[in-house]
Amino acid sequence: MGKKIAIIPARGGSKGIPNKNLIDVCGKPLIYYTIKRAFDSNEFDAVIVSSDSHLILKDSLEINKNIIPHKRHSKLASDSSKSIDVIIDVLDNYPDFDFVSMLEPTSPLRSEKFIKSAHDNLINNPNAESLVGVSKVEDQHPSFLCKKDEFDLISPLSGSNKNIRRQDLNENYFFYEGSIYSSYVNSLRKNMNFYHEKTIGYEVNKLGAFEIDDIEDLRIVRQLIPLFF
Repeated sequence: MGKKIAIIPARGGSKGIPNKNLIDVCGKPLIYYTIKRAFDSNEFDAVIVSSDSHLILKDSLEINKNIIPHKRHSKLASDSSKSIDVIIDVLDNYPDFDFVSMLEPTSPLRSEKFIKSAHDNLINNPNAESLVGVSKVEDQHPSFLCKKDEFDLISPLSGSNKNIRRQDLNENYFFYEGSIYSSYVNSLRKNMNFYHEKTIGYEVNKLGAFEIDDIEDLRIVRQLIPLFF
C-alpha cells in the first residue's frame, strides 16, 4: 500500500459561519473532531492541516502536537478555490506518499472505524482507484420531486409519481456527501479529481454524512456531538 497521508483543508474565511473551523462545538473547536478521528484511526503516516490562517494552524498543533501544519498561499483560500488544488499543493510539498484522504472539518460525526473501513473497501477493490462518501437519498428521492412553472403549478419530474410508496422504490439513489475522499496519489494526479470512472461510493449513514453548512446545522451538531465523543 505504501505511505498514507490525511489532509484536513481548513481555510480561515467562511461566509456562512464566520471562522467556522474554530467555532466552539461543545467546548472544542470544530476542527478538533476531525483531527482526533484522523489520529485515532491509526490509518495515516502523516496528518496535515492545510490553511491560510496562522490561528487555525496554531490551534491544530495545540490539539495534537503531531499535526503537520501547512501554510497555503492566499490564492488557494478564496471562495473560488478548488479542493483538488489544495490537495495537490500539499502533495507537491510532501511527495513521499502513495495514498491520500481528504477529511473536511465540516463532517465531525465520522468515526475512526469508518475511516478504516472506507480505506479497506478501496484497497480491497482491484477495480477502484478512488473512493468518495455517498449517502442514500430518502425524502429527496427523484420519485418524490416536482417542479413549478411560472404560475406555481407543479408537475412531477420525469418518471416520478407521488403515489409510489417509499417501500416500493426499487432503485437506490445516493448523493455525494463530504465525510471522506480517498485515492491513490498517482490516480489523483492523473485525473485531477476524486470523481472518475474508477471511483467507488462508500455508503455513509445519515448521521455520519451530516455536514455543517449553516447555523442551524451547527445547533444540531452541538446536540449530537456528546453521543459520538
